Amino acid sequence: NAVVTYDIGAGPTTTTLVGGSGIVSVPSVGSDITITLSSIADGTCSSIIDLSATTVVNPIVSPSFASFGPYCQSETPAALPLTSLDGYTGTWSPSVIDVSVAGSAVYTFTPDAGQCASTASIEVLVTPLLVPTFLQIEALCLNETAPVLPALSQGGIAGSWTPAIIDTSIDGVSTYTFTPDAGQCADVVTMDIEV
Repeated sequence: NAVVTYDIGAGPTTTTLVGGSGIVSVPSVGSDITITLSSIADGTCSSIIDLSATTVVNPIVSPSFASFGPYCQSETPAALPLTSLDGYTGTWSPSVIDVSVAGSAVYTFTPDAGQCASTASIEVLVTPLLVPTFLQIEALCLNETAPVLPALSQGGIAGSWTPAIIDTSIDGVSTYTFTPDAGQCADVVTMDIEV
């Protein structure tokens, strides 16, 4: 074993190097430092030396990520990346963005071991689906001229119908499906119309 005395600017400090290892652990500091080794003794002989070495102390970094969401409820979310924008790898908890419930949730990234990185968290917002509403179209007579299916819901949600036109040539009840245009956080709804 060797005893090393060093100074990082706060006065001499002594540490023991076990088995002749050349690693000196220094207290955590926030920037580059210079270590001056002033003496080494191995128990049988001692020598005074004057060596200097500059070491870089890497700060612990919080990994960064692009923002996620907001998502519409039941929309397909993006996968959480296993590598941060600044190159740190790790895992997420929870591992998948849950869009089944509206509201905000926090997802935590834990870096893999051996990286100077701390955990990082992101908040993801899930917006509830709006439900388009329409005035019910009353029963129509066979071959009667049918009203036009509205392209806007009562709440102003735009979309299209399938089928697009009410068919009064056949009697009975038919189902018409309204699909909101893309980019609106709105659900698909149906209307049954009787002829």
